[in-house]
Amino acid sequence: MASAPVNARAARMRTARIARSARLGVSQTRRSRLEASRAMPSFRRFGSHLNADVLVFVPNAFEDAGSDALAALGMGKTVLVNLNFIHGLQEQQRLLDFVTGGCFALGGTQTKVAEGVVLFAPKGRSVKELPAAEPEPQLHLDAGRDQQEWWDGVWDEE
Repeated sequence: MASAPVNARAARMRTARIARSARLGVSQTRRSRLEASRAMPSFRRFGSHLNADVLVFVPNAFEDAGSDALAALGMGKTVLVNLNFIHGLQEQQRLLDFVTGGCFALGGTQTKVAEGVVLFAPKGRSVKELPAAEPEPQLHLDAGRDQQEWWDGVWDEE
């Protein structure tokens, strides 16, 4: 019989918790948080990507990559952020400033790869920029000119 009062008490507590949650709208809040987290791409939801040495972020908005890029840097991953798909220069600058500040705070480095593409390396990882190789001279044959010179030589011989 001792278990009956305990079960009754647990049931009352559960009922009180549910009523309090309903009053506070907690279930609605949890539901909206779940919907928001599903709407925002996040590498944390995809465990297989964590094995990669370099994570590439191609965000459409600040919320798509800001915190995730810093979390990856904190885990020692190199992060490449392509800002070209974010609409508006202010939004691009906001994301760049956020990730740059976090990278600096973590002791990492940043390297501009191309227009709107930045590589962030965590502390202990170095990025070397190799100089562009000199292009090798190309052999361009102008068949028309060579043929004309040959014909000129033929006419000169006569």
